[in-house]
Amino acid sequence: MSLAGLLTILLEPAGVDPVVAASVRRYVLARLPGIPGFLLFIAVKAYLEARGMTRPLFIIGWAANVVNLVVASLLVFGDRALERIGLPGIGLPALGSLGAGIATSVASTLLAVLTLHTAWRARPMGSSLLRGEHAEVRASARTLARVGVPIGMQLLTEVGVFAAITVIMGRLGATATAAHQIALGLASFTFMAVIGMSNATAVRVGRAVGAGERHGPRRAGVVGIGLGAVYMVVCAVLFLLFPRPLAALFTEDASVLDAAVPLMRIAAIFQIADGVQGVASGALRGAADTRFASLANVVCHWCIGLPIALFLGFSMNMGAPGLWWGLCAGLFAAAVMLVTRFVRLSSRAIAAVAH
Repeated sequence: MSLAGLLTILLEPAGVDPVVAASVRRYVLARLPGIPGFLLFIAVKAYLEARGMTRPLFIIGWAANVVNLVVASLLVFGDRALERIGLPGIGLPALGSLGAGIATSVASTLLAVLTLHTAWRARPMGSSLLRGEHAEVRASARTLARVGVPIGMQLLTEVGVFAAITVIMGRLGATATAAHQIALGLASFTFMAVIGMSNATAVRVGRAVGAGERHGPRRAGVVGIGLGAVYMVVCAVLFLLFPRPLAALFTEDASVLDAAVPLMRIAAIFQIADGVQGVASGALRGAADTRFASLANVVCHWCIGLPIALFLGFSMNMGAPGLWWGLCAGLFAAAVMLVTRFVRLSSRAIAAVAH
């Protein structure tokens, strides 16, 4: 958390517009208090998903999003948010990016509280949080670390390269940065369903492995990857057909819309690879093969995608579209590597994880 806050002082030296950098810094600092709650939510969410309790998570997610929308509208726009729905102003200041960060922290904390409450109520009667002998607890902790740390590194690697591109985009000016955020926001929105498919695939593959099924893991993984691909093809078609109307949901600035449309078309292409690699990662998580996925993401995003992005964006003077083509290259490389790995791994019986 402290590192994330400190890194914001490097934005101006990296060439980011000072106005943009100041706005980012305010958001990050306001976002930091909500990070522990979000991490706790992620951990408890995995427990509930493994038990097949996904409906409460769906309801909790919607509740947190509604709270985030209301609080963000009030804090970001102040009295203007009230006036737009016909209510009188009460003296609320418009906090901008600071308000957005505060709202996100509030929503993250709410997510943690509600998921913890759900997990506590769903616990087996008479169970303990640390049930078992100390040796068993330590063995379980080691297993969780062995499987879980590479998952965390994988997420850090993928999210990190998108964050790096966002910072680099700041060198191209406020318009390019705004267009990038719009396209990335829409792509992230459609990717939410992929995350659900990825988690479901991980659970189904894991259960098949635990049950000792010979062909169950491959069947679950292939079905999940196929569903992710089909869904993302549909999203890609929408991005290709309606790039400007979709971008117009975020802004009326014509220059930003003009810059966002090419990025939306590139996003349409990389969405397919993003969906495939996202669900394939889940299939490998279900098979407890997390180290390969972590290393593959480092190679694909940082050794392939980022260098291509920098080459096309600056050496070839393609600007923002060049940076996005680099992201696209990294995602396609990841999709190929992860799917190939799962196909090979599931061609034979997969042993369940032992302590």
